[in-house]
Amino acid sequence: MRYLQPAQLGQVCVTDTFWKHEMELVRTRMLPYQWEALNDRVSDAAPSWCVHNFRAAARLQSRRRAGEDWQFRPWQGRFESLPGEGEQPEENAFYGFVFQDSDMYKWVEACAYSLMQHPDPELEKTVQDAAQLICAAQEADGYLNTFYILHNRQGAFSNLKDHHELYCLGHLTEAAVAWHQATGRTNLLEAAERFADCVAAHIGPEAGKMPGYPGHEIAEMALLRLYEETGETRFLTQARYFLNQRGQTPNYFVTETERRKRDLPDRGPDVRETPLAYYQAHEPVRDQKEAVGHAVRAMYLYSGMADLARLDGDREMLEACRKLWTSTTRDKMYITGGVGATHIGEAFSRRFDLPNDAAYSETCAAVGLAFFARRMLQLEAKSTYADVMERAILNTVLAGMAMDGQSFFYVNPLEVEPEADRTDMRLEHVKPVRQKWFGCACCPPNVARLLSSLPSYALLLRDDAAYVNLYMAMEADIRLSGTPLRLLVRDGWMQGRVSIEIECD
Repeated sequence: MRYLQPAQLGQVCVTDTFWKHEMELVRTRMLPYQWEALNDRVSDAAPSWCVHNFRAAARLQSRRRAGEDWQFRPWQGRFESLPGEGEQPEENAFYGFVFQDSDMYKWVEACAYSLMQHPDPELEKTVQDAAQLICAAQEADGYLNTFYILHNRQGAFSNLKDHHELYCLGHLTEAAVAWHQATGRTNLLEAAERFADCVAAHIGPEAGKMPGYPGHEIAEMALLRLYEETGETRFLTQARYFLNQRGQTPNYFVTETERRKRDLPDRGPDVRETPLAYYQAHEPVRDQKEAVGHAVRAMYLYSGMADLARLDGDREMLEACRKLWTSTTRDKMYITGGVGATHIGEAFSRRFDLPNDAAYSETCAAVGLAFFARRMLQLEAKSTYADVMERAILNTVLAGMAMDGQSFFYVNPLEVEPEADRTDMRLEHVKPVRQKWFGCACCPPNVARLLSSLPSYALLLRDDAAYVNLYMAMEADIRLSGTPLRLLVRDGWMQGRVSIEIECD
């Protein structure tokens, strides 16, 4: 079967008045602002600690090579680590959430997409410096997670369910592939490959390894992208294992939790007994029919499933994706394209439970739905996927960023009453105004990486056909059936007009 592929960003020139403005906002305002936020240089905004952690980890590697001692700061068993009240941050300490590394990776990925369309030597130099910092933090065996590097490397891979090492691997890999495609540089790509190989040395079906998989999905789709970029089948095998192992009996997360309860009797907060459905690990992925659990995790999982269905020609996996798509978009999606109705677990609720004022509808979940929609489009050229993708991007992804590109919504309710938000604990997650940044800042760089790569969602190609999925005015140089063509989509869709022209010699 011939599947569709996203248009390469260098093939497409966006001329659309609306979309070009949004993409320019990301390029000229959002990306520089986010770099300042990652460096904790935005006043009155929650600190990120992201660059701080990478610098500390890089210093550790340098001192190790020099034979110097390093004083580790003991971890207190809290999911988020922050300086105590009145305490100055320690130079060598890790701060922030256990997944803090991912914010840097998403920013690098967004910048890479921007550079593919708008060469910018100054931005490229900044990203290259960031890439070198990331590589300098990597351990000799390829391990790369600043939380465990700075606390205690011996604890690595001990809490796959909740500590996000494989999630960070996924975002590193996505950034590495984008950076390689944008610049040809291999430093991040090699770092991602080495980390993936380190993971494979510890996790897998072989004797002596942990039969585990990611607690927060994204490594699956990222490893499949790494396979497509490098042609190295070991990454396909690794992603296939993660997907096929998820939810099998005996359930790895149950086993891991019991072990941690036994080994860490005094670390109650670090042993979370969240229902398996929260992680989409309650049953094998091919048996799942209903969208459940943490909505962002679900969208990333389903995207990886769709990629594997395409790469393996797996009809059973495709059928599972169809059922999960229907459950998500027919039973659990807001009219805005938002998904994940409840703040309890940032999760899907029961069918058709979609409250307006208490909606969680995380920006990242709408980004993830766009990922899932494009992958389903690659499998099946059906307009229903494109319609949902357009709805989610226009109404929820864009709502997650202000018109100045420098303040953001994490959640996107359909109804806001500021007084109720202040006084009703059921609505404490709702903010009536956008925020400058978040301690858990997954959403702003997610918006940046999606909008920076938007032409690859608007236009999908096959060797004999082109599919325009968003009414985005553009000029694209493509090749169909061996013939070079110029595709012209004209502006005017907001006035109800659109025209498509094809030029050929």
